Amino acid sequence: RRRRPADGSACVPPARRPRSRMSHKRVTLDDIWPSLEQGLDQLMTNLNEGFPRKQWMVLYTNVYNYCTTSRLPGKRTMTGANFVGEELYDRLVAYLKAHVTRLRRQLASRMDESLLHYYNIEWERYTTCMKYVNHIFEYLNRHWVKRESEEGKRQVYPIKTLALIVWRDAFFNTVKQRLTKALLVLVEKERNGEQVDTHLLASVIGGYVDLGLTKTTPVEKTLQLYKDEFETEFMFHSEEYYTAESSHYVSVNSVADYMRKAETRLREERRRVQQYLHPSTEGVLISRLEKVLIGIHTDVIWADFQHLLEVDQLDDLARMYALLSKVPRGLDPLRSVLEKHIEAVGTAAVQQLADSGDVNDPAAYVQTLLRVHGKYRTMVETAFCGDPSFATCLDKACRVFVNTNAITAAAKTSAKSPELLARHCDSLLRKSSKA
Repeated sequence: RRRRPADGSACVPPARRPRSRMSHKRVTLDDIWPSLEQGLDQLMTNLNEGFPRKQWMVLYTNVYNYCTTSRLPGKRTMTGANFVGEELYDRLVAYLKAHVTRLRRQLASRMDESLLHYYNIEWERYTTCMKYVNHIFEYLNRHWVKRESEEGKRQVYPIKTLALIVWRDAFFNTVKQRLTKALLVLVEKERNGEQVDTHLLASVIGGYVDLGLTKTTPVEKTLQLYKDEFETEFMFHSEEYYTAESSHYVSVNSVADYMRKAETRLREERRRVQQYLHPSTEGVLISRLEKVLIGIHTDVIWADFQHLLEVDQLDDLARMYALLSKVPRGLDPLRSVLEKHIEAVGTAAVQQLADSGDVNDPAAYVQTLLRVHGKYRTMVETAFCGDPSFATCLDKACRVFVNTNAITAAAKTSAKSPELLARHCDSLLRKSSKA
């Protein structure tokens, strides 16, 4: 409490002193850049040692103070935040370009996996650091960068986008061919059964996607860079690799073994996409490899179908069906072969019954027919996934050997078959009525 004066007059508070406009000194870029540069250096090189929040706040405040000084009264010659923002932005661009240029020089003597390891370490460090840098320059992003973008200046980007563009243009574009070659070497090693660092592959290849920024809307990513710089070469290399491998393997192994190999390879490539490629690659890759692994070897695979039918290899038949169904018209020859095979088996079964002398035994005749039909019905349902076209082949074949066989030939009439069927049904009905 203020004491009342001794003379008894009222207590009056002292008048406030007007805040002097001159007390606000304009912050220049040279005032703040040394501390900003020191902070950026620390982030770029020693981020694993931590970055104190207090220091982060100091750097953020420096950017804020610098950007807002142009709003002081009496600065009408300036163009608002645009003026000071541009100088700071350009200084940051120069810093980032110098940084990635130093990295590029250190990469010059590295090859293959060593190249990938170094590039990936620096890429992950850089992208992590840029998250911090983007926050430090957030005020610049919200005001100057936003205003410039709204005015249609296409060479100005948010800091996190700017960082990717600088990395792409000043670093990635100069080493992309070497990177792609090193990636393909590592992929081939894995295909040959060697253990490789799939995280390394995923990270470097993921960078191709992250750097796919469009010129018109750079904040939006596309897959064009990934497809142009990696996927195209990857597809060519994959087709070349599997063309050579499949041609050799099918020439020295059985068709059954080759189909197992092809099935395994397709499964491995799907897993490979899931581990370190972009999901959009899977459809194109598998389609091309199906042509290489199956399409160009259909004649060899078709030729073994009859053998697999004769030895009743349901697993191999199912594998053949699954593989050939992936190529256009791959199943067409199988249908005719299956129909003729069932017809021959049914005819032979009835011939064997006729040779045994049971030409007038309705039960034996019907059981023979049902045994053949049941066997191949199971085959159609399991090995051929119940494919209606294969079921039709079964029906056609059965119609032939039921109406034309050794027993109908001996009777010199095709009516013999329905006669035996009718007698068998009558016998069953009589037994049922007695029961």
